[in-house]
Amino acid sequence: MLPKVNRAGRNELDVFFSSDPAKKKVFQTTHSPLFLVKSTKTENEGSKFAFVVSSSVEKTAVGRNLIKRRARAIVARLLPNLKDGHTIMFIFKKPAVLATFDELKRDIEGVLTKLGLP
Repeated sequence: MLPKVNRAGRNELDVFFSSDPAKKKVFQTTHSPLFLVKSTKTENEGSKFAFVVSSSVEKTAVGRNLIKRRARAIVARLLPNLKDGHTIMFIFKKPAVLATFDELKRDIEGVLTKLGLP
């Protein structure tokens, strides 16, 4: 399970959604076949993560929670090797519903490497 200190709350995610120029920071967007990743640098001691699965991607809560649980488990395993001071949000796409754990792990590792975090 992802430690509480590494979970991004609504306050940390405002930088990605806010239309207020004072709150908005520069963020980097990276794509994968399974998800979209938005990342920004912060002054936090550790990196924070959020996982979003829309009901348009998976209709059932069980399916949405499965995807998020898998992603949290992967990130928790990678956490000791990741750099601090980032807020990262994963927004999953429809192909993630059919992805296996290993496919999801490969994509998450690849995107985090592309962002320069490990």
